[in-house]
Amino acid sequence: MAMLDPATDAQTFCPIERMGFNYCPGEGLGRSISLAFRGDFLASLAMHPAGIAAIFILSGRIYSIIKENHITKKDELTS
Repeated sequence: MAMLDPATDAQTFCPIERMGFNYCPGEGLGRSISLAFRGDFLASLAMHPAGIAAIFILSGRIYSIIKENHITKKDELTS
């Protein structure tokens, strides 16, 4: 999502919209993340208030997975 161009109307990832409904609660989240990675924080917040929080949540989860895998690999090597 960080690499998306926020100015384009790319195909939606929303399963609710793919089912034919016009409203999606995550509408603009990808664009919000993209804008935040480009440093445009005010536009990011305007697009979707949870965009910046999603970056921190996903980054934290990625870090914990990497850390857990590193510890597991280290334990396997010493056993």
